[in-house]
Amino acid sequence: MSRPTAGTIVDAQGRLYADAFAPPRDPLTRADNPAVIHRDIPITALTGDWTISGIRAALAAHKTGMFALSAMLVDDALGDDRVQATLGSRTGALFGQDVKHVQAKADTDGECRKAWIEQWEGFTALRPEENGRRWAHQSVMSEAKRWAIMMGFSVSELLWDTSVTPWRVTLKPWHPQYIYYRWDIRKLVANTTDGPIVIEPGGGKWFVHAPFGMYRGWLHGAIRAVAEKWMIKQLAWRDRARYNERHGLPIIKAYVPAAGDAVQKALFIQSMSTLGQEAVVGLPQNVDETGYDLELLEARDRSSATFRETIEDADRSIILTIKSQNLTTEVEGGSYAAARQHGGTEQVTLEFDDETFSQDFYDQVARPFALFNFGDPERAPFSSWDVEPVEDRAAEAKTILDAASALTALKANGVPVDVESYARKFKIPIGVVEAATKAGKIFAYHIEGGIVTINEVRKSLGLEAIEGGEKLTGPPPPVEVEGEP
Repeated sequence: MSRPTAGTIVDAQGRLYADAFAPPRDPLTRADNPAVIHRDIPITALTGDWTISGIRAALAAHKTGMFALSAMLVDDALGDDRVQATLGSRTGALFGQDVKHVQAKADTDGECRKAWIEQWEGFTALRPEENGRRWAHQSVMSEAKRWAIMMGFSVSELLWDTSVTPWRVTLKPWHPQYIYYRWDIRKLVANTTDGPIVIEPGGGKWFVHAPFGMYRGWLHGAIRAVAEKWMIKQLAWRDRARYNERHGLPIIKAYVPAAGDAVQKALFIQSMSTLGQEAVVGLPQNVDETGYDLELLEARDRSSATFRETIEDADRSIILTIKSQNLTTEVEGGSYAAARQHGGTEQVTLEFDDETFSQDFYDQVARPFALFNFGDPERAPFSSWDVEPVEDRAAEAKTILDAASALTALKANGVPVDVESYARKFKIPIGVVEAATKAGKIFAYHIEGGIVTINEVRKSLGLEAIEGGEKLTGPPPPVEVEGEP
C-alpha cells in the first residue's frame, strides 16, 4: 500500500478518515464566521409525570449521548428544594468571588486585557448609554455551570456584536434538550430551526464547558446519581402527606344497637359523618335495641418516622453528589475534625470548578476575542476567580512572621544561615526575610558579643561589603600601653 500523504488520517483500508481522529490542533485556525447566529428551538416539550422506569430510560439514553429526556429530567429536578439550594451554593461559591485577569506576555501594551476587562465589567466608551451592561453576567455563567454539573457538559453560543470596536461578545446558553452526540465524528451536534449544526468549541462560535472532558464526560453528570434519589424523595413526601391525612383524622366509632331499627341506625351513622370527619365505622352492640354511642379511634404507631428518614437520606445523597460533601446534614456541632474534613473537600471542589471553567473560558472565549479584535489569540488574558481560602492566607502570614523571627534569632546567636535557601524552604519572599533581619538596630553590645558579622555592621551603616566580612565581630583587642607589663 502506498504511503499516505503527510497530514492525512486513514483507516485500516486506506480510506480518508474524518478529522475526529486527527491530531489536536488550534480550532481558531479555522474560526467560524462570528456574524452567524444559530436559532435554537423553543423549549415546549416538557414532562413532569416521571416514574422510576421512565427515569431509568432517560438515564440510559443519556449514557448513549442522547440528552433530550435527561435534560427535561434536570428541569424537573430543579424544582426540588435540596437540588436547587445545593446547586446555588456550589455555583455561588465560585462566581461570588473576585475575578483576576492576568495579562498575557504577548499583550505587551496591555490593550487586549484592558478591552477585555471593560467588556467584562460592562463599560463601553462608544456607547455610554449602555454602560453597566455586562456581557458575562453571573447569571449566564451560573447557568452554564449548573448544566455542566447536572449534565456533565453545557453549551453556550457566542454572539458577536461587530458594530462596535472592539467587538463585543455575549453568551447565550443552550438547553441540552436539542443537543446530541455524534459518535462517528466525535462531536456534539445542536438541532436548530435551520437544521443540525456541528458544535466546534474554540472556533469563536461555541463555548462548551465540559469539566470531565468532551468525550463521554457526560457520564459524570450529577443527574445520573441524583435522579432516582430525587424521585424516591418525591414519593416519600407524597406518602407522608397521605399518612398524615389518614392518621391526623381519627376514625369515629359509632356504636348502634345490634337489633335496633335499621333506619335509625343509618341516620345515626350519617349524622356522625357530618361532624367533619372522613371515616365513620358503625359497630353493632347489644341486642335490646339500646346502646347508641360514639368513640374516636386514633392511630398510635410511629411508622411515620420512615418517611422522614427516607427524605433525609435522599437529601444527603443529593448534597454528596453535587457538592462532594454532606456537611449540611452530617456534621453535628462540636465535630471540628469532621468540619475540617468536609471544608477541605468543598475547597477542592471549588478549586476544581475554578480551574476547569477558567481554562475553558480562556480557550473558547478569550482567545477568539483576542484574535478577532487584536489579531493574535496569544494576547488573550486569563481570567479566574480568587478561590484561595482566607484561612490559608492567615496561616501563610503567620508562617512568614514566625520564620522571619526565627531567622533573626539564629543570626543573632551567630548561626550562619543561607537566607535565600531558608526563604525557599518556607516559601517566603526574599524581601520579607531581608526586611525582618534589618528590623533591629545594631548596638555596641552586638559587636562586642560577636553576634553580628562585619558586613552586617557595614550594611547597617550604608557601606559596601568587603572580602572576609562574613566573620563575626568581637571585642577590640586590648591596647598595649608602653611601660606596663
